[in-house]
Amino acid sequence: MALEVIRETLPHEVTVLRIRGRITLGRDTRQLAETVSELEREGITRLVFDLGEADYMDSAGLGILTRCTISMRNNGGAFHLAGANAKVQQLLKVTQLDGMIPSFASVIEACQAFGGRIYPTPTASSKTPR
Repeated sequence: MALEVIRETLPHEVTVLRIRGRITLGRDTRQLAETVSELEREGITRLVFDLGEADYMDSAGLGILTRCTISMRNNGGAFHLAGANAKVQQLLKVTQLDGMIPSFASVIEACQAFGGRIYPTPTASSKTPR
């Protein structure tokens, strides 16, 4: 399955990237990294990766998660994960990234951790197939 990324903007300037498919080394992951670069240029400081439909992640995916964490922190923001399956959670634990990247069961919980009330319906959306 090709990687698909859907960008959503929620209240309180929270950007959610809903990721579907495999986050593995290759063209798709490079495109995801480019999307993250675009967000950095836009000055996004509250970012959530919704991994609820991400089937698998390898070291390239971990690299992107690490990059997002560092970038958001350096810009005075934060990066959260939501909906990671058991395999991804185990990968985060083994690599000790679970202590570095906050992970939540749902997008709503991840967004609320930034502070402020978050509504389940996005205010704007754009779909970027990857």
